[in-house]
Amino acid sequence: MIGSPNFSRAEILRASLPATPAQVERYASNIQHTTAILERVRAILGKPIVLESFVRTPEENRSLANASATSDHLSGLAVDVRVPGMPADEIMERLAPHVRALGIDQLIRNGPNVVHIGAGRRARGELLVASAAGGYIPYRMGTVAPIVADATRAAKAPASGAGAGSAQSLGPWPVASVAFVFALAILAVILSRGSYVTVP
Repeated sequence: MIGSPNFSRAEILRASLPATPAQVERYASNIQHTTAILERVRAILGKPIVLESFVRTPEENRSLANASATSDHLSGLAVDVRVPGMPADEIMERLAPHVRALGIDQLIRNGPNVVHIGAGRRARGELLVASAAGGYIPYRMGTVAPIVADATRAAKAPASGAGAGSAQSLGPWPVASVAFVFALAILAVILSRGSYVTVP
């Protein structure tokens, strides 16, 4: 039987469509491992979590643009979630200090509101962001909508696990926002010219 106090069997099956109940139940042990992590994640965030995508069929997985052929979704060891009223960046920032203690393999910002929680047994504690160019790159702490523009210049990471590359687990990253640094650069250019831009 699958399910936990805050994640019912019905929710798990809904998030696993078009997989059949029999296909999902085949990975009951893995699903229980993943939902145990989700319960602890819910406690840290202090809000209900909505399951977006849990167990995938091979056919569904192949139809997704950024999915790895060896995705942990295929065996119930990964789940995509959203938290109503909490953007993905906030979820990432709040969970980042706990990824290793939680046993999370990969925490991936998949969009403005969706985060991938990989519960693979390697528990590497990787913090990543899905890039606009495809593949995954390291997530920079303390940024809003992190480095999406940089994605087109970043090397694509080789696929493994949930589809993310073998990026190093991250330690602390600078907290300065990209927008702030950009604004300083513009200000420096204006001051170096000795003139100011006026708006009519």
